[in-house]
Amino acid sequence: MKIRSNYLFVRKFLYFSLLLSFSIEQSFACAPHIPQDVFIARFQSDTTNQLNTPNSVVDLSAENFIFRSSLDEFRYSKPTEWQSSFPIKKIAKDQLIIGLAYAPDGTNANEYQIVSFATLNCENDRVNISKPVAPFLAWNKQTSNCMHRNNETVEILDGFIEHDQDYYLAKIQEKYPTCEKLREAFPSSSVENKEHTSSSVFKVLWEKLIKWLKFWL
Repeated sequence: MKIRSNYLFVRKFLYFSLLLSFSIEQSFACAPHIPQDVFIARFQSDTTNQLNTPNSVVDLSAENFIFRSSLDEFRYSKPTEWQSSFPIKKIAKDQLIIGLAYAPDGTNANEYQIVSFATLNCENDRVNISKPVAPFLAWNKQTSNCMHRNNETVEILDGFIEHDQDYYLAKIQEKYPTCEKLREAFPSSSVENKEHTSSSVFKVLWEKLIKWLKFWL
């Protein structure tokens, strides 16, 4: 009886070990995006990379990750270059966009990959978002897994594990209650250039402070 008991114990141990291993493997294979990946910016242009890679370099202005906290300043690197692996067509210069981006390469933490984005517009103090310009990896709440969702069937803020686009759109509306507030937070390139001189010294000092704190923490 003791031998049989030990045998059953080993079988259960192996079963749960395999189950745990499979769950971990599935979790790593499926890593949906998080709200901290959401940015708003002004689109300027995109340039095809000349290094025989599928990526193109995207020029943005007034960019900001809108759901990152002050503490996230220490957790995430500040992007100095934006890249995309999908074609960008018919996006006007200075168009407001909202998208998902992250730094895939730890050795180049300042190079951010844009997963997809949509145009962001405001009319009568109401913010609205277009369909995404490209499919992206999104969490499917009905099937509890993630997959590359068609950009015609999923919204840009619908792919998180928790909440849908309506929830996050309400957060954006609360943060920028009027179109004027939205424009002030993300000024066009001409306005930004005028303000750049007065704010550049402060930004440089702030970035140096962040780097110093990251080094010692």
